[in-house]
Order: sequence, then structure tokens, then C-alpha cells
Amino acid sequence: MNEGMRVLWKVEPEGAGRFSGGWLTVQPFQIGIVIRDGEVVDVFESGKRSLPKKGDVRAYVVPTAPFTLTFWLMDPMDREEPDDGVVLGQPVLTSDDEAVTGRLVLTMRVVRENVEHLMKLLRPGSGVVTRRDVSDVIKDELLDKVLALDIHRHTAAELRGNRELFRGIYDSVNIELASTIRFYGLRLDNFTVNWGLTSEERERIRQLRHEEELREIRLQKEIAEAEKDGMKEEEGGTVEKPSDGIGGGWKEIGYSFKNGKKSMQNVPDWVKNQIPKYYSMFRTTDSRFKRKSYYLDRRTFTYRISFSRVHRGADLRVYRTLREKSR
Repeated sequence: MNEGMRVLWKVEPEGAGRFSGGWLTVQPFQIGIVIRDGEVVDVFESGKRSLPKKGDVRAYVVPTAPFTLTFWLMDPMDREEPDDGVVLGQPVLTSDDEAVTGRLVLTMRVVRENVEHLMKLLRPGSGVVTRRDVSDVIKDELLDKVLALDIHRHTAAELRGNRELFRGIYDSVNIELASTIRFYGLRLDNFTVNWGLTSEERERIRQLRHEEELREIRLQKEIAEAEKDGMKEEEGGTVEKPSDGIGGGWKEIGYSFKNGKKSMQNVPDWVKNQIPKYYSMFRTTDSRFKRKSYYLDRRTFTYRISFSRVHRGADLRVYRTLREKSR
């Protein structure tokens, strides 16, 4: 299974033996959950914790980065199923009986204080919760309580460019799905929709479906080619070559170490959201490379995400250029 599809998974304890329950190591931007005999006994962020020796002990990891759920409103005449996302089961009709197609994307994240509630989605015998599992528990409410009702109040002509309707649907999603989302320890961060009301828009929806299907392929290709494109040797590891115009040195603005030490308050949220992707790329590199950095360019500054390989994990440091780039 592609790691990006998982929102919770079970991990085996490290160092477990006759006289020890072992320990759980949680990487930066992850949350660890420890269960003993069906009860939550510990929830913690990035670091290492000893596990109880006695009882039925299970450990799980949850990433804190936002994740997206994609839903498709399909044309009844379109028999081709998308490979990514969830198809809402029945066509949604306007008040003048025109079928509406569309692509809806919900951006969600776990709520730190209620993260263990996500375990309610674990199926018997399974040790993983996926984005598809989350989609399956909200898709019927999304269709029946929000989309079908709101769209059927309008004609197709009224829907085109109707910003108030979009705002109303966003509010309805927050209201109607709130209890379900909270029940599983989640919150809604954002909601976007692309309608297919004209032939051109329907074609655009088909394009979006194709792009969704290729997105995972592009990510895997990016990982595979990371070792080839723009790389140079540095300090026994590898560093991606940044764009031109960077100079004046670097300032450390954040760190998160395997031993639990962490200071990320000065790191912009958009940079934090990129870290899980680059950590996944770092994990796939040759273990002989002990250090690796990735660069994120902006018009004013460049940010550097640096990983250092340590036993069964990695330390993270985030840097920013000392001075603004020349314009």
C-alpha cells in the first residue's frame, strides 16, 4: 500500500523481549498511540517511549500533516470509474433535472487531543486506516445531507458561477458532517469543488480525474529521480542543488529530533506541510547517505529541510536564507 494513503497504522515495538516491552519511536510530524488491554495509556508526539511489558500492548502511528479526500459526482452515462477517490453513488440533479458532475476535495487533519478516536475506523483484523476508510464513513452524508439537497434547489443555469451556493455548501459540510468528523478525531481544514455544468467543464472534470490517477505515479517518479537530478555530494550525504541567487548563509529556524527535542514555532505552516513528503523521499534513499537536504524556493527566501539519519529514524533541521534573494 502506498504510504500516502494511510492515516493510521500499527507498528511493531522495537527491542521487545522477555524482560522488556520494548519501545515506540515516533518520527517528526507524527503522533504515537499506545494501547494496553483495549485502553489508551499514552499519546505523544515525536520521540521515544518505553512500552508496558504486561498485557495486550499495541502501538500505532498517525501523521499530523493534512490529507485530502476526493469525491466524484459522475455523469450517469460515463461508465469509466476513476482509480483515485470515491464515486458518490447516484447522480445529483438540478431542479430542472440536469445531472451535475464534479470533483470535490476535502482537506482534513487529525485533532491532537482526540487522535485516538481515529482507531474507531480500524476493521477487525486490520492494522491500518486509510483515506478510503475515512471517505466511506462520510460519503453518504455528504451526498444526501449536503449535495443532493443544496443542488436540487437550483437550476443548472443558476449554479454556474454561483459563489453564494459554494459558500452555502461549504457551510453545510461543516454543519452536517461536523459530528461525524469529530467522532473520528478529525477536523475539516478546507473544501474545494469543480463543477461540470457545461460540455467544457465536463471535459475538465475528466481531465482532473486523469490527473488524480497520475498523481501517485508522478510522486513515485519524483522519488526515483531524486538521486539523479540536481544532486551533489556534501558531508558524506547528498544535497539537492538549490536555484541560483542564494547567498549569505543560512539561519536555523526549527528542529525536531528523534530524542523528543523539538522547536518548530518559527517554521511557516506551508513548509511544515511539505516535510512529510520529503521525509518519505529521504527514507527511500540509499542508507549509505547519512544526510540529505531539500530546498523550497520563494520570491523572498529559500528554505532548506535537512534530515540526518540516526538509528531507526532521522533528525530534522529547517533553515532559511539569512537575506532576501535579489529581485
